Amino acid sequence: MSTNRSFESLAGRIALEDLTAHMLKLGWQRASGFGSRRQTFIHPEMEGLDIILPTNSKYLGSEKSIYDTLSALSQIHNITLTELAADIVSDHADSMLIRLEIPDHEFSIPVEDAPRHVKAIRNLILYSASSEIDAKPYYDDIPSGAISLIKNFDFCHTFKGSFGFEISSSMSKSSKTLDLFEPPSERKIIERVARGLSLLGKAVEFNEPGILLNSYDTALNSKMCDAIAEISLDGRMRYDIEIEWASCIAPSEDIATFRTRRIAEPEVEMLHFVSEQLKIVTPKADEISGHVVNLHCVDNPSKDTSRRTISTRTNHDKHGKIEVRMQLGPEFYLKAVSAHSSGLKILAKGQLQRKGGSWTLDAITTLELIGSAADI
Repeated sequence: MSTNRSFESLAGRIALEDLTAHMLKLGWQRASGFGSRRQTFIHPEMEGLDIILPTNSKYLGSEKSIYDTLSALSQIHNITLTELAADIVSDHADSMLIRLEIPDHEFSIPVEDAPRHVKAIRNLILYSASSEIDAKPYYDDIPSGAISLIKNFDFCHTFKGSFGFEISSSMSKSSKTLDLFEPPSERKIIERVARGLSLLGKAVEFNEPGILLNSYDTALNSKMCDAIAEISLDGRMRYDIEIEWASCIAPSEDIATFRTRRIAEPEVEMLHFVSEQLKIVTPKADEISGHVVNLHCVDNPSKDTSRRTISTRTNHDKHGKIEVRMQLGPEFYLKAVSAHSSGLKILAKGQLQRKGGSWTLDAITTLELIGSAADI
């Protein structure tokens, strides 16, 4: 890991578990503390020297104890504080670094652009987590549990040398016990991003979007494509995205050598195309039930020439919570008006499809009111 980041920014990312694991690596041994509030470490080659740490990071003063221990280890092992902190972070945390390419005559990015970068980076991680729960080409809503999967991801201080962002995930903070055969969710989320970026490079090189379209289950879904493009402000700003793997767990073989990918106009164009293709759901016979949330007709709805549309919100068995738009004839439209005014649901049968981010039910054969006023 690069050591040009300040000690303060690195130390703030070191969990108590990271520190104790690194001490064991340096030859320190636990002498006591199991089941108590404090644990004592001794070194077989340093007689009479003890280091005392809390057993839980939630205890008062644990942050100061970590800092003091880092200072002591730096002197004992003759290593600078920054190098020591960088070693610990590189051992126990994956890092994703995003370096924005800004013009030579500018020193930073406009204030109004910063929230777009941050939101897009969050969405990249969040929708990668979504695919770890239920791999889909596109999401209308964030799957239950996805937000909790990214709780151990942190935005870190920007790093020297260029304007950028760093996102870190600690392996030690994972709620799942580390083992050699099943990496924690935090690692899988980053691996999915890395795999997608690797395949993106191939898709651009060979001008073959199918490379990405056929791998959404293990790489990029539509929302992740959108997020990577949005970090560049849809092509206005080129950037590099780099991943540094925690050394305590080897990454999966297919992306073990991945380090960095440049995102520029060709990549953004490919991402836009792939995203739109992944959003498409081809027409399929289906039925929709739900409340009418929107009615629109600018003329007399009984006229044959009138354009009558409604929108219905439904919780679909396969696609989750979606809003479906329907274009109706006079009879069905008046039924929808009646359902809306009385608070009843409708049940419509037709051809359900999605283009872009919009769902429609076409070729409608049946529309009926369901439920009763007592259900309202």
